[in-house]
Amino acid sequence: VAASSRGSNLTFDNGAAISLAGLPTGVANMGIRPEKISVSKTGKGRIDGEVEVMEHLGADSFAYIRVEKVGLFTVRIVGHSDLSVADKVALNFLDEDIYLFGEDAMRI
Repeated sequence: VAASSRGSNLTFDNGAAISLAGLPTGVANMGIRPEKISVSKTGKGRIDGEVEVMEHLGADSFAYIRVEKVGLFTVRIVGHSDLSVADKVALNFLDEDIYLFGEDAMRI
């Protein structure tokens, strides 16, 4: 998803910001693997969104979470999930699981 870096904050188009230690300048995009994101109640995570699509695929489920003015996050959930379309949720992830990319699409 698109993001920009200022100081120690990674800022998204909707104004939401994530504090990251040692953040380099020139960040244009952020990526994170679906299995590295967890879901919790709204206001209890790093960024809030809404479930747009739920896929139950055998042993795992995938939630596609729309974050307003940011984009779609894919979340892999091991096992069955009680999440439903239109549920409001918060996304949680660790700093070390974030991939940062510059305007040239190269990893920073």
